[in-house]
Amino acid sequence: MEKGLFSLGFKDLVKGLIMAVILPVLTIIQTSLANGELTFNWKAIGITAATGFIGYIIKNFLTNSNDQFLTKDKR
Repeated sequence: MEKGLFSLGFKDLVKGLIMAVILPVLTIIQTSLANGELTFNWKAIGITAATGFIGYIIKNFLTNSNDQFLTKDKR
């Protein structure tokens, strides 16, 4: 069954967790290249991961099964 507007599926949570891992890794690489050194700020990594996860979940909660924002599925 496809998810509708204002609902989340298990796949949404899994994809959100994947994004929560990828986003901080990319942020670390970008800031390390800008600073010329590889450093790990775990607090910033955690905040970036949480922000990415929450943003992805909110986006999926507000889209229908056709990836249309705030639009109900046509029956």
